[in-house]
Amino acid sequence: MLTRPHLAWSICAAVAGILATGCTTMTPNLDRQFGSNVNLLKAQQVIDPAAPARATPVSVDGETAHEAVNRYYKSYKAPTPPPGAFTINAVGKGS
Repeated sequence: MLTRPHLAWSICAAVAGILATGCTTMTPNLDRQFGSNVNLLKAQQVIDPAAPARATPVSVDGETAHEAVNRYYKSYKAPTPPPGAFTINAVGKGS
């Protein structure tokens, strides 16, 4: 059983330990450089960063867009026809 002096020392040690952990810095080198590699890779992949500002919007008239959507829907209604008998197979088997 803990006596009064032992309990006081235990509490003081626990409080000192908790306060000491609050004084340490947590991985300062990693936190300072966090995300720098990702940002560098993104910057290296962009040829012209100002391209979106100069881009003209591409537009299609309504009739053409309507026909494109109709052809898209029709492509799923009928199955694709099988290839003809004279189709050359480019994929060969190994020897």
